[in-house]
Amino acid sequence: MRKLFLITILFFFTTFNFIINARQVESFGYWVKGNTVYYTDLEIIDADPDSFENIPSSYLYGKDKNSVYFLSTKILGADLETFKVLELYYSLDKDSVFYKETKIDGADPKTFNYIDDKNFFDKNFKYKILYSTQFGAYEYIIDKTPLN
Repeated sequence: MRKLFLITILFFFTTFNFIINARQVESFGYWVKGNTVYYTDLEIIDADPDSFENIPSSYLYGKDKNSVYFLSTKILGADLETFKVLELYYSLDKDSVFYKETKIDGADPKTFNYIDDKNFFDKNFKYKILYSTQFGAYEYIIDKTPLN
């Protein structure tokens, strides 16, 4: 019983110390401590702590002078200057549409239309987000059907 109490006190002290010595980045989950940026307790590799900021209107997205992030994952290929969050999991830039951190191949950002959190379309295709737990791993698949 005493061991559990000591572990609880140690956990509280460690968490409290982290919060005291960190700066929150105008968001629910982003933190900067020293030279490291975190989303909740996940370290964001290669994020620049001096320029890191939350993207307005979303607690799930952040950016620094080099990249855009969804939670703790870099969104590869996202254009910093034109990137914007549309809905909870959807974002786009001048060239691409993204679902969470994944670029949606072939999606047209100029004609993108959000239906709900699993369905959207552009001028060429209707898209549906399908979820799979194959082999015990949780993943999503983007199904693409031509409109014609």
